Amino acid sequence: MLWFWAALAAAILWGVSYALSDYTLKQGISGTAQLAICGLFLTPFYGVVAWQSGSLQRSVELLRGDKKLLIFFIGVAVCYASANILTFWSIRAKNATLSSMIEIAYPFFTALFVWLIFGENQLTTNSVIGGLLIFSGIAFIYFGK
Repeated sequence: MLWFWAALAAAILWGVSYALSDYTLKQGISGTAQLAICGLFLTPFYGVVAWQSGSLQRSVELLRGDKKLLIFFIGVAVCYASANILTFWSIRAKNATLSSMIEIAYPFFTALFVWLIFGENQLTTNSVIGGLLIFSGIAFIYFGK
């Protein structure tokens, strides 16, 4: 059950992040500048934690030795950066609440790409029902103007 509480804590922190970003973006800080400035603070922190745990060295070794892993890793970085920029654009164009409610569709795309890329079906009946509820909520928001 620890995974559940970690995921819930992450959701809470993302919620705080969206709310604070709504303010900073509407005050004129661009999404890319916000990401760059945060990166300046976070890179040393992540670097020290990864170095102390030994995972930084091991990860670099893995990336050096596996071209496919390196390509996937670059894909992660590109998607992560692009998604963050698009999220900030969406928040600035509308608001944090609606942006996050639409973005919550990402689990559907996660399941789709896990299936397309790896041929894995990680869905259960309950997760499909939950996903359908998420999409019905998105449709309600979009079409319920």
